[in-house]
Amino acid sequence: MLHTAHAAQNGHKKILICTVDTDVVVLAVALACTLNEETEVWLSFGTGKTFRFLAAHEIARALGRTTDVSCFDRLRHGLLLHRTWKEDSMGSVDSST
Repeated sequence: MLHTAHAAQNGHKKILICTVDTDVVVLAVALACTLNEETEVWLSFGTGKTFRFLAAHEIARALGRTTDVSCFDRLRHGLLLHRTWKEDSMGSVDSST
């Protein structure tokens, strides 16, 4: 996320993050909440038949304006649900990572 924020601050308008981790998707949406509306944050997510491009900036916009605190509130609740789902599907999550 540090590299993405740096790229946005230095004038890049379209940024692509490649990942297979849902945690990175959530963090990218959180970052998109803080960037100006001209910056597009795209994710190439998944592999094989589940591969897709996700628009983190569109998800952030759907959660609320990029400067709106509600975007962070909604994302925080989403993080809690995501963590709960991970714990349910994986048994328990090691909090040291």
